Amino acid sequence: MILQVDYDLNKLKDYPALYSVLKTAPGWLRAMDSLWFLFVRSPGTVGEWQRKIQSVMDADDQFCIHNITLPVRTGEYGGTLDKASWDWLNNHKNLS
Repeated sequence: MILQVDYDLNKLKDYPALYSVLKTAPGWLRAMDSLWFLFVRSPGTVGEWQRKIQSVMDADDQFCIHNITLPVRTGEYGGTLDKASWDWLNNHKNLS
């Protein structure tokens, strides 16, 4: 399963704490400044990761996490990520 995590850290901006949590995923990719993809295998994953991320966030920070396990067919997703990011997503979708 691939999870997408988008976030906005506001006042304190404790990026190292957040990055430490995100890097505990079995596979991860930081595709843009505030966009990560996590490759995970356990059931109940969104809720588990929500709690992990929330534990290092301040009250004024925001984030969104969701399962984006990609469809097998092409053309059902898009964007302007770099080639390495698309390669990572395509390689990990086959493992999900």
